[in-house]
Amino acid sequence: MAVTAVHLFPYDSRPMLPVDLSAIRDLTCRNDGTVALWHDHTPDADTAMTIALAIPDAAGRVRRRRVGVTVVGVSDLIDPLLGLHPSAPVPLAAHALAAVTRLACSAIADGRVVPRAAAPFGDDDGISGEGAGGLHWAIGPWTPEEAADLAAIAEHLPPTLRCEPVAEHPLRVTAAFDVVSRFADAVASSMVSSAASYASTADLDVITIDDIEARLVGTGPVLVARITLEPDGAVLHLGARNRADHTARCTAAEVWASPDDAAVIGHPQPDLWLLRRLRELADAWAPIGRLLAEAAPAKLMLDDDELTDLVLDGLDQLAHHDVEVLLPRDLVKALTLTASVSSSSSDSDESGGAFSLESLCEVGITATVDGQALTASELDLLANAQREIVRLRGSFVRVDQRLAGRLRRRLTAAEALGAALGGSIVIDGETVDLDVTGPFADLVERVQQLGSAHPIESVTGLQADLRPYQQRGIAWLTQVSMLLGGGVLADDMGLGKTLQVIALHLLRHGTTSTSTDFAPTGPNDNDATPSRRPTLVIGPASLVTNWLRELERFAPDVTARRYHGAQRSLDGLGDDDIVITTYATLRIDQEQLGARRWGLVVADEAQHLKNHRSATAQAVRTIPADVRLAVTGTPVENRLGDLWALMDWTLPGLLGNQASFRRRFATPIERDESADTAELLTRTIAPFVLRRTKSDPTIAPDLPPRTEVDHTVPLSSEQAALYRAMTLDVLDQIEHADGMQRRGLVLKLLSGLKQICDHPALWLDQPGPLPSRSGKLAAFEELVEEMTVAGDAVLVFTQYVRMGHLLGGRLAHLGIDSDFLHGGTTLPRRQQMVDRFQDPSGPPVMIISIKAGGTGLNLTRANQVIHYDRWWNPAVENQASDRAWRIGQLRSVFVHRLTSEGTLEETIAAELARKSQLAESIVGSGEGWISELDDLTLRSLLVLDGDAG
Repeated sequence: MAVTAVHLFPYDSRPMLPVDLSAIRDLTCRNDGTVALWHDHTPDADTAMTIALAIPDAAGRVRRRRVGVTVVGVSDLIDPLLGLHPSAPVPLAAHALAAVTRLACSAIADGRVVPRAAAPFGDDDGISGEGAGGLHWAIGPWTPEEAADLAAIAEHLPPTLRCEPVAEHPLRVTAAFDVVSRFADAVASSMVSSAASYASTADLDVITIDDIEARLVGTGPVLVARITLEPDGAVLHLGARNRADHTARCTAAEVWASPDDAAVIGHPQPDLWLLRRLRELADAWAPIGRLLAEAAPAKLMLDDDELTDLVLDGLDQLAHHDVEVLLPRDLVKALTLTASVSSSSSDSDESGGAFSLESLCEVGITATVDGQALTASELDLLANAQREIVRLRGSFVRVDQRLAGRLRRRLTAAEALGAALGGSIVIDGETVDLDVTGPFADLVERVQQLGSAHPIESVTGLQADLRPYQQRGIAWLTQVSMLLGGGVLADDMGLGKTLQVIALHLLRHGTTSTSTDFAPTGPNDNDATPSRRPTLVIGPASLVTNWLRELERFAPDVTARRYHGAQRSLDGLGDDDIVITTYATLRIDQEQLGARRWGLVVADEAQHLKNHRSATAQAVRTIPADVRLAVTGTPVENRLGDLWALMDWTLPGLLGNQASFRRRFATPIERDESADTAELLTRTIAPFVLRRTKSDPTIAPDLPPRTEVDHTVPLSSEQAALYRAMTLDVLDQIEHADGMQRRGLVLKLLSGLKQICDHPALWLDQPGPLPSRSGKLAAFEELVEEMTVAGDAVLVFTQYVRMGHLLGGRLAHLGIDSDFLHGGTTLPRRQQMVDRFQDPSGPPVMIISIKAGGTGLNLTRANQVIHYDRWWNPAVENQASDRAWRIGQLRSVFVHRLTSEGTLEETIAAELARKSQLAESIVGSGEGWISELDDLTLRSLLVLDGDAG
């Protein structure tokens, strides 16, 4: 039977079963006389006893679950818990109960117990017996010190110790302090009363205070085994002491020599007691059996294997049999491993100067004990050892059996570089400090200095005034591309990433006078200039025209060609040219584009590569390039795996494979919120990812202020009725579904409720009427009319194309001109809309579907942004707002978000405010994180506030 939890139940007549403390995982308790172990599987129809529990998970979410149970008595737990050794390998719950039991026994021994009436156990426990009510015993009062100890124990209880029996409604859990105090009361009831004495206070003396004190403290001798290290090996010396008086002790030799004098240990016949104890222990730990052949057994020589067995297993066995084992502090010394990396080859590949990330490096391991390095022969001894504890230099050393695999290792230069930047290397799942030497150390130092490159103030052929942060960005691009051949430019939207990439191309193809700005810094300084090969830019179709216009504006002498559309061709392509293509075209023409080697391949809006298994990501990996550059404003759009995918394309191997990255970085950061791991990842990637935000003090002076305003609007009565009806209907379906079916229902409900919050006509698929049916539409009309009267230009974002058409129609009715850009807009028409809106005489409003227009648009005429509905990923919303708040904007920008009062929009907006700081690292994929919530949390999130509507 697999047991996952313990739950206390009222005393009844069911048979008691012995309990193994290793089976105690989780606990919720009452002041009753029995406990029930619940199984970690759904009970079969034949299961004799079941119970419905409210079970919280590690995140505190509560689910209702019916489980099978097996009942045992609290009295059966007390002796094992009192004898539990602190180092015993049992779950945390058992150790917590042991601590509570000792506190309870101490209070009982002091006479601090009081009678207390017990309430019935629960409406749906399924096994409540006749003892559910009546009189029970409780501890009272606790001393301040004991109460503090109880509180400390409660603070460390696992969440699942707090599960409660439930009826169909509601779900609740027990407070942690109540769990430990109730268990203490259960101990009191079990020790002070018998099953027949629950109803009478006169039964307090059934177990006397002296009896309880004896049970708590105990009398008689304790066998002591003391280990010493001798020149010939380890020796186990036998002795004994009095359990109550620690000063009354003697050696085994003294017991045999003078049994009468040795009686001070608490036994009238200590020699017979010692012999009987040795016979008992021979079954617990085999080497003790050798002592039985001696007339006066007092000490035992242990060989290396026996000492290893004692340290690994024997200590627990002896402790379980009430033997006190004393070990010398330095019995087993720590072995410290340090890895060192040296490059086995410094040859560059054909990339024309970039360090070869595919070259191999040697990883050597240095082992030390007490700060002293081991010799090669000693290392061989440890590596070839067949046991975990090895005698070495007069003491013992614990050896991991995987050590042999760590002593010599080969890594690619990329793996070694990533490890060196982090300061440690993971070998066989364990972290080892790393030291770099020789030429590889020089490379690491140069990489660490990438961010300090001298700014490039001007570039021949570039017709632009570079801002200081752009000068620093261009310098970083030149250094990282020459040194290692790849990087991620992750500046915020609107800070001029395209301009910086154009400057990099010009530097790579510049004249001799400008190529000095681009001097190599890597291992191949003999190459004065990079190879002259054309540049390939890949991006969404919406960016092709923008790239061509930016090149015409900033680098008119560069030949740029569009590789997109029916007439695309690479014929006559020059070494200094730039080709602009799309991800869709790349997937179709990857053979043609991969037939030549490119000097620089740029992936713009590189979040398109975040799924490394996608056809797009696979296609881009087939394009040979000297330098790979990922350009994106959101290097982590959804989760840390996005960052790994970008780094694995630009600098393959730097962060290891996906599985090792998830194990080493993503899981500790995303699930456990490990600050140390986050800092390690930052240190590893910092040289290769240039990330500047608009809030950076060095950039803020170049941008006008941006103000965010949240507008909470009421629902109309029609919206409220629709909202309530859909919520109740679909939530009932969700609570009876699981897996993909449940996830689909949650997403269906989210989409439906958002559409109702936008406008009933959207949800009901009606063309109208529109007025007086939506609080959000009324607020929208007021905002737009006020803005346009003031002469402002407005961007309106919605995630629903039909809502965009409804808004456009409503604005036309109000006499306000607008355009609507969505996924179905052709590229020529898209550019016409952009040009028309940027013209001061153009329409004052542009409506945009957030997925179609969240990237690749420069709409700096707008100084007002309205998010009509919320896209529940802060990174996506910020990208959309950045269409207006970017370099070239001269006026203050105001971002307005419309939120329906009392609805999921308001609740999730509050959650996003908390999550916004994680948008750069850990945020759920769109709305997918909501579908993983438990039923109770989901219901509380979605049910309409009583005051709404």
